[in-house]
Amino acid sequence: MRLSCRVTLYTKKGCHLCEEAKELLLGLQREYDLAIAEVDIESDKGLEKIYGSLIPVVALEGGRIFHSKITESQLRQALGEPASKAVPRGMKATRMRGRGRDLVLLLNRLILGIANHWLLLLNSAVGLYVGLPMLAPLLMAHGQTGLSRVIYFAYGFVCHQVPSRSFFIAGHQMAMCQRDVAIYGSIFIAGLGFNLVRRRLKPLSWHLFVVLITPMAVDGTLQLLGLLESTPLRRLITGGLFGLACVLLAFPYLEEGFQEIREEATEQLNKAYKREGEPI
Repeated sequence: MRLSCRVTLYTKKGCHLCEEAKELLLGLQREYDLAIAEVDIESDKGLEKIYGSLIPVVALEGGRIFHSKITESQLRQALGEPASKAVPRGMKATRMRGRGRDLVLLLNRLILGIANHWLLLLNSAVGLYVGLPMLAPLLMAHGQTGLSRVIYFAYGFVCHQVPSRSFFIAGHQMAMCQRDVAIYGSIFIAGLGFNLVRRRLKPLSWHLFVVLITPMAVDGTLQLLGLLESTPLRRLITGGLFGLACVLLAFPYLEEGFQEIREEATEQLNKAYKREGEPI
């Protein structure tokens, strides 16, 4: 009887055993109606950490796992019998079942999704935060006063909204002051740029961080004490430097932290079986 089975083959470039395993699967594909998915572990550090010393790894639907030197007889035996029988030597089942297992898998997939897309989520949130104050005066200019006032009211809790320290669009004041626009605008722009260098950029040193935020601290303090009235240009420059410094310091640490989360979540998702207590 022809069996339908999903098969995942974990490989990497330059692995002759991987090529042999792939040829075996292709040879059995028609007979067993296999749906083969090949995954290069070098495309994901989490997978590389888990499977690096074991490849090739063949994961059959139902939980059967084979690795290293894989033979045709092993695959035929597994494909021709229920997956609950004869776990491969060195493996032991550690599967959760039912709703508990489904919930754990769902949570791990959610965590992995957030870890994979944290930068997109954060940039979107910052872009929305700095974009709404620019939208408020445009809404006001087009007669949408109700929604515009909601935005002004909401941002009134986080910004002084002094007219002399704010930009105007279409004759109406923005809902955020000039310095805040510079801060969050630079965080948004630098966040977009960070995506291009996220794998290579190291965190900014604390000395350089202090150097970049000092101009805003000085300018803001002098203005607060009434010793020197700041200008729109100074607010833009000092606020922009502050936002840039925050991104250069914090984002590399965030990337490093989320990379660890990615690896842990990936390991949990692949922990259906363990090899002598070692997760594979």
